[in-house]
Amino acid sequence: FITIWIGNNDILGYATSGGLLPYTPIDGPINFSGLYLQLLGAINQAGIQNVVVANIPDVSAIPFFTTVGGQLMQTGITTVFGTKSDNTVAPMDLTKNLLTLQAAAEIAVGRGLTQENPLSNSVILDEQEITTTKNIVSAYNSAIATVAAQFGYGLVDINSIFNNIAENGITLDGIQFSAIFVEGGLFSLDGVHPTSQGYALVANEFIKVINEKYESKIPLINISTIPGSLELNKKNISYGKYG
Repeated sequence: FITIWIGNNDILGYATSGGLLPYTPIDGPINFSGLYLQLLGAINQAGIQNVVVANIPDVSAIPFFTTVGGQLMQTGITTVFGTKSDNTVAPMDLTKNLLTLQAAAEIAVGRGLTQENPLSNSVILDEQEITTTKNIVSAYNSAIATVAAQFGYGLVDINSIFNNIAENGITLDGIQFSAIFVEGGLFSLDGVHPTSQGYALVANEFIKVINEKYESKIPLINISTIPGSLELNKKNISYGKYG
């Protein structure tokens, strides 16, 4: 039995670098769909029929991108100056452009507040780059769904699950989750990887699909029993680079 959850890093490097690093192409001789088909095809040829895969979340909606701009807007700052991909400096509407967590260090020393001292390109995901990121994620997930269906493998819709948590929050086993940085309990301190309890949430989504598709009876994890490394807001949450 195999579970597969890959594809995040194929776009994450592009997004977290402010569009400076490449993403895995969706067309051309080497592309995401072809690589994914090659992977699942090899598994199928090995005679492994019990497989569940997961798609990837909208990486531009994770705390790594939503925190700093949101904090600035709470103080009344709705526009910052940033360096665009063509090296020109322009005002950036924070309702349309995203700042990475790395932007906090630059803002702390006064960057971004004037045109003469703009934020670096690498800490900004601008409107065009946000659109590119969302389109690439959508294309990846379409490929994942198509290839999984081709081989009859189960699919966990992590994208929809995480979007629902970001929009509405969720309470599981008495624990409230949201996509808010630190306090939301879903993402660890790097703003990218889930906490230990966040990974338990993901594991339960895999278990649900496994049980439904393969008529299994695997019990769900009681997320409240998963220990954390930091006590925060009267609940255990695990923080760290890898959750």
